[in-house]
Amino acid sequence: MLRNTIVAKHNGYAQEYDQKTRIYECHITDILFGLMYEFIQPGQVMLDAGIGTGLSSNLFVKADVQAHGMDFSRAMLEICRKKQITATLAQYDFQCGVWPYPAEIFDLAVCCGVTHFMPDLLDILAETHRVLKSGGFFAFTTKAPSIILEKDTFFIEKDEGEFHIYEHAPEYVKSLVSGQGYVGQKKQICHIGENLFIAWVVKKQN
Repeated sequence: MLRNTIVAKHNGYAQEYDQKTRIYECHITDILFGLMYEFIQPGQVMLDAGIGTGLSSNLFVKADVQAHGMDFSRAMLEICRKKQITATLAQYDFQCGVWPYPAEIFDLAVCCGVTHFMPDLLDILAETHRVLKSGGFFAFTTKAPSIILEKDTFFIEKDEGEFHIYEHAPEYVKSLVSGQGYVGQKKQICHIGENLFIAWVVKKQN
């Protein structure tokens, strides 16, 4: 699927996104915040990669964390901007190269409900590592495989109507985490409707 088409589809459902999240009783943003809570200090600076309408930043901001967000969807960012919860917002496709932030600027980073739209997670883990301060924490989600994967299979791809969805093998995620200079802190399996997701918290090594 062409990248412009994917962006257009995300723009298309932006207005309904928050409402659908409530209808589906999707609370994975709350789970990520809860897993990160013990590592949060007032005044910290956080990057929300794939911020969308801002749901994943909301609780962090209430905990006196300064949030900065980026997303490729102009429509999603407009909704987020109206909520006035972030210090800055950038329209940027973070799968397209170096992110528009200097190195070692953020204390925290989150990426919620995003990685199941991409096959390879190496770049996002590498760029997050670059922009995190030493000892910083990164919380993110992946979609758990619905079948047992063969050895050395990193993910399976599914065509779910409008989007291609990727379910990543936990061992593949673990290998990327350690290979990119993180130490795993927490992992929690979460039910979102009939789907299984995994919430991860990792720490950039000093």
